[in-house]
Amino acid sequence: MTIKEYYYSCSAQERSAIIADITAKGGCTPASAYLWLRGERTPLLLYQKLIVDVLRKRINPAITIEELFPAK
Repeated sequence: MTIKEYYYSCSAQERSAIIADITAKGGCTPASAYLWLRGERTPLLLYQKLIVDVLRKRINPAITIEELFPAK
């Protein structure tokens, strides 16, 4: 599953919590996190690793960067 598919498989409350975690840990804006999670923009590798870490804790411990951000 891509990041967009994982993101939309969550409840609205869980999506808000994921965005809050990413912004708190990464120091980015909620708007940036939202665009990354919707698959509209590809974040830098540093943020990709952060997103994977957050999603592993909240959704699935087996998520990989390659799965969330496939090469285009």
